[in-house]
Amino acid sequence: MSRIILVILLLNIISCFIFRRFIHRGRMEILNFCPQGARPKSCCLFLAGMMNQPGVAFSRLRTATADQMVYAEFSIFGWNAKESIKQLNEYNGFIEHVPLTVFSISVGDKVARGITECKRIYALNPCPSPEVLNFRFRILSPVLAIVLELITFLLGWIAVLPIIPADDTNYSLALLADQLFEIGIRRSKRRNIHRSCIVLSSRDEFLDNEKVKAYFWINNHRIVEIDTQHGRTADPEASTLYNRAILRLMTESK
Repeated sequence: MSRIILVILLLNIISCFIFRRFIHRGRMEILNFCPQGARPKSCCLFLAGMMNQPGVAFSRLRTATADQMVYAEFSIFGWNAKESIKQLNEYNGFIEHVPLTVFSISVGDKVARGITECKRIYALNPCPSPEVLNFRFRILSPVLAIVLELITFLLGWIAVLPIIPADDTNYSLALLADQLFEIGIRRSKRRNIHRSCIVLSSRDEFLDNEKVKAYFWINNHRIVEIDTQHGRTADPEASTLYNRAILRLMTESK
């Protein structure tokens, strides 16, 4: 009996590992909203932050609208920024010859950095690489990432169940582990810097704003700092500040 249980546990671990790493590979889920028969003149791609809620996170950003709206969500099976970049660069759902504007929040900016056919990136509290984290989170996130990746591996298919509470989304332990790994361990190349406009929060709990500025090394007129916490775009009061900041960036960065 014990051997049967051991075999079942091993099959659970190995089969899930093979599916996540070699079949699914951390690809994102893409939702494309474009009226049928319409001829879009603008397109926005929205990349989720850590809580995986692009619809909720961007719903109050009135300046972030377009004829075509594409939402990229993380998958409960896990996430890999490099694979997601490849997926979106190969995605044929964007309307040809229509300028693409990318809006990213927090860790979603790791994907935004690699999108080749974009006119402008509006990065809200961007976390493109571990060096922009504040001291406490820079020390803590790699440790948590390694521990959670090990736990996720041992749990197998249980780790991809949507067991973590979140509004209007699916969120699993596997996704959390992969996000922390991308945030705390995996470094990203400095790409699309010249196309970037940045919104920072003065009370950010996770990022060191001075290091974010140093990472992007762009003109100050393309960086706006607002008085709120990290990624609170769905909050009614904070969303007003984000909207004002984005509108200012849209005006000044032309």
